[in-house]
Amino acid sequence: MKENRFRVLVVEHEPDRIQLLEEAFTEMAERHFAQPAMPFCQRDYALSWQEAAANLPRIASLPEILLVQISGHFAPSRHAFQQLRRAAPGVAIVLMLADTADEDVAIDLIRSGAQDYVRTAEIDCEPLARILRCSVERNRLAWARQNHALLDDLTGLYNRRGMAMLSERDSRLAASLHLRPWTVELRVNSDGEREDGDMQRLELAEQLKTPTQGGPLAGRAAEDDFVLLGLAPSEPEAWAYAHAVARQLEERRLGRGLSIEVRVSHDVSMRESVS
Repeated sequence: MKENRFRVLVVEHEPDRIQLLEEAFTEMAERHFAQPAMPFCQRDYALSWQEAAANLPRIASLPEILLVQISGHFAPSRHAFQQLRRAAPGVAIVLMLADTADEDVAIDLIRSGAQDYVRTAEIDCEPLARILRCSVERNRLAWARQNHALLDDLTGLYNRRGMAMLSERDSRLAASLHLRPWTVELRVNSDGEREDGDMQRLELAEQLKTPTQGGPLAGRAAEDDFVLLGLAPSEPEAWAYAHAVARQLEERRLGRGLSIEVRVSHDVSMRESVS
């Protein structure tokens, strides 16, 4: 990204709205050379969220911005939005609303990681340029903070980066002291509203903090995936400890879709990545 030149993937299916966007982008391009702060946007188009999510992994150079229509039947489910985020990590997502009734959906998606939204009626050169520039800068700061943070914002447990760093340390410790690693993996099945899913994640995080005092590491590996990592003197003891912790958690399970899978492994290392 140089001199405010952005690659933008526009997810839109209405010809009238596409024409409105093209007029704004064309004016930005005409003003860019006299006003370098005005973005110059190279555009690609997708007709749906599904098409965008399918095509993004095949793009050699990801766009800086996803400009996505969310109005009416085009509004994504929370699962679809997370799929798009996973397909384009580190990309700023700006939402387009054709109706003010969709503002609640936009606010919920901003809580899930979108950067900003613009109403279709407000699509014009200067306001759209300002939103795109601010969203890219805001996303860059958030991405840098996320890449350097070790703790999960919601639960206070270690995030995947923190778990990767500490599990690498434990792998070296296990090798030097002839210990056996063990892993307990957990998943929250949160198909309901966002607030209900976050409550389940917070309750599970509180449960995980109890059996880990002075013992195994607890972390949030992905949105709904949690993990406990520990060490034991031998493989039988590793299995026994892992199953004992799992039984303890089963007895206190939320009863609202918490499933627990026990896995004992000789390798507790976790690759660092951002979901």
